[in-house]
Amino acid sequence: MRHGLAVDLAPPRTDWLSSLKVPTLVLHGAEDPCLPLPHGQALARRIPGARLSVLDMGQLLPEALAAPVGAQVAAFMGSPQVG
Repeated sequence: MRHGLAVDLAPPRTDWLSSLKVPTLVLHGAEDPCLPLPHGQALARRIPGARLSVLDMGQLLPEALAAPVGAQVAAFMGSPQVG
């Protein structure tokens, strides 16, 4: 909760995101209690060409999702937009 509060109280630091020129995969938990899904959606919108993957989880990656998420990241890294 402190992290979310700190993010909410800090001045915006997102202006530079639109200048990113690297392939970006944003992974965000659908039930993140600290930074709700709209934070991940906004992040993905600000990065040109970013892909958003909403995961069925909170803030922490459960062990059960480690392999599927790893496969998703590997697929993203091997996609033509990345290579």
